[in-house]
Amino acid sequence: VGISTDTVVNREWENFRSEYHGVSSEEFLPHTDGSYLHGLVRRDGKYIQILPPGMLVLQCVKKSPVGGANVLIDGRRVFEDLRIRQPHYAEILSQKGCVTYCRDNQIAFDCAVFEKQQDGSVALRFRYDSTAYVAEEALEAFHALQNNYWADSAYEMHLPLLPGQILAIDNTRMLHGREAFVAGSDV
Repeated sequence: VGISTDTVVNREWENFRSEYHGVSSEEFLPHTDGSYLHGLVRRDGKYIQILPPGMLVLQCVKKSPVGGANVLIDGRRVFEDLRIRQPHYAEILSQKGCVTYCRDNQIAFDCAVFEKQQDGSVALRFRYDSTAYVAEEALEAFHALQNNYWADSAYEMHLPLLPGQILAIDNTRMLHGREAFVAGSDV
C-alpha cells in the first residue's frame, strides 16, 4: 500500500476511505495488518486458509521533510505487562469473540486480540479504528488496552527510514504505525 494518492492502480479503496489511513499523511495508529482476514479461498481445487500475514515489509521510497517515522510496539511486552497489571483485561482480550474486524467485503468473526497458538506463542490481532466491532463485555478492556498501553509512548519505538531502506517485522507480534508527515521534497 502506498501513501500517495497520486498514482493508484485501483481506486476501489476510495469507497472506504475512512478505513485506509495509510494512503494519507495523517498519523496512522499502530495496528496489525490484515486484522479483518479470516477465511478460505479455493485455488486449483484446494482450499487455502486466508489469515493476516505473518511477516510485513515496509519500505521508504521518499523521505518526508517532517515526520513519517515508523512506530513499532512489541505486543509480547504489552501482553506480559497487561497480564501482571490488569489480568482480568488480559483474560477478556484473549477470548475468541471479544472483537470482530470488518473492512470492505472481508470479515474476521469472533477474534481474540491475543490468541494462544498451538506452539504456545501468542498471536496479536488489533486495530483501533472503524474496522473493529468490539463485544460489549470487552469494550472496557479494549479501550484500556489502547489508551493505557498502545498509546503509551514508553512502549513505542520510532524508526525513521531513509529512501531504499526496508523494515521487516513479525505482524503477529508487533503493532506498526506511522507518525503524521508533511509531504514535500526529500531532505
